[in-house]
Amino acid sequence: MDFFRAVPTDTYTYMLQKRIRNKPCRLTHDLNHENAPAKFSKLYACLSYLSILIIIPALAAGKDSFVRFHLNQGLVLLIANILFGCISFIPHMTLIGDLLNCVVLILAVMGIVSAFQGQKKKLPVIGSIQLIR
Repeated sequence: MDFFRAVPTDTYTYMLQKRIRNKPCRLTHDLNHENAPAKFSKLYACLSYLSILIIIPALAAGKDSFVRFHLNQGLVLLIANILFGCISFIPHMTLIGDLLNCVVLILAVMGIVSAFQGQKKKLPVIGSIQLIR
């Protein structure tokens, strides 16, 4: 019974302690950034750029500034996507609307990469627009 009390519940901590000759160590998920995003913040920030999935980070963001930053940019991209989709239905404007939607897709990929890297990079053209404070 005493054996189970001595084993840490976190498997990774146990394995690390075993490898470092039972010296306790503290795990940090990102050593390069002082203000690194929380565990699920990167996931929520990435979801902010995926159209209707913006609802998930909108409900779960709370006061996390990293998620709210990417949520704002994702919301601007969603509005632009809807607007350019409407432009695509206007006769003789289909090509322009589709090209603008391709630009929105490229910006969304740039935003996802930025969020995955844990950075707060403003996207070109739309980065200065702030809908969420």
